[in-house]
Amino acid sequence: MTIHRPTYANAKTTLQNEITALRRRLARAHRILTAGGIWPLTKGHVSARIPGTDHVLILGHIHSEGRSLIDTDVDDIVTVDLDGNWLEGRIEPVDERYLHLEIMKERPDVTSVVHAHPTYATAFGIAGVNIIPVGNRGAIFAPQVPILDFDRQIDTPERGRMCRDAIGDGLALVLKNHGVAVCGDSIENATIATFALE
Repeated sequence: MTIHRPTYANAKTTLQNEITALRRRLARAHRILTAGGIWPLTKGHVSARIPGTDHVLILGHIHSEGRSLIDTDVDDIVTVDLDGNWLEGRIEPVDERYLHLEIMKERPDVTSVVHAHPTYATAFGIAGVNIIPVGNRGAIFAPQVPILDFDRQIDTPERGRMCRDAIGDGLALVLKNHGVAVCGDSIENATIATFALE
C-alpha cells in the first residue's frame, strides 16, 4: 500500500484554487448587492479574509475606470494585508479598505465585511435614529444598530479603528451620513445581513 503525502506544490495549488473560488464569490456578491439596490449609486465594496492568512481580498478602485459594480469580475478583486498594503491585483484597492481591515484585525469571527449606502439605513444615520430590530430577521442586530458619529470616508487605520470600536461585537454599524458596515462569518452571510438590515 502506497501512502501519498501532500506536497508543497499540491498545497500551493489547493490554496490558489480556494483563493480563485473566493474571488468568484466576492465578485458575485458585488453584483448581487448592486442588482438588489443596496448601493443605489453603485458605490461600495465587500471584502473576504483568505483563510489561514493575514491577507484580505477586496475590490479594486474600478470607479476610477468609470465602471459600475454590476460588472464586477474576479480581475477586479485585489489582495491586501491586514495593514492595508496592496499585495496583488491589477488596480489599486479602494481607499476605505481600513473599515474592513480594522474590524477583521480585532474579530477573527468576521471573515467578510460589506460597506454600502442603502437608502433606508443611510436615512437613519442622517436622522441620528438607531435602528431597532423588529421581527426574526432583525434579531441578529439586537439590541440596536449603533451610529458612528463621524461622516467622512474611512480611509485611514485610525478611522477604521473608530468603526471597529463602535461596532463592538455587533454585526452592523450605521455611519452618520455615509451608509453602513455589515459583518459576517462568510461573504454570503454578510451579504444576506446587509439585505436584512435594509
